Amino acid sequence: MLSWIAHVYRRRVKIENGRRVTLKIELSVVGGAALEKSTVEYIHGAGTMLAGLEKVLLGLEKGARREGVIKAQDAFGNPEMHPL
Repeated sequence: MLSWIAHVYRRRVKIENGRRVTLKIELSVVGGAALEKSTVEYIHGAGTMLAGLEKVLLGLEKGARREGVIKAQDAFGNPEMHPL
């Protein structure tokens, strides 16, 4: 599982499919140290962001802050569909 914190700070409109979104994000393993802290820019709904994260960011407005946990399957999909 990944825990995450997201701060939306660039857009004044709600996050919806097709919108360019800039956010500050911190990813970590639950109960562990941060794996990544970065500013991310992406097109919402284009499939370039973790699907589970896009789902919870949908509808957020500028200045919003969300924190939560995404199960690995929701973040990365079914591992049987993408064998190594």
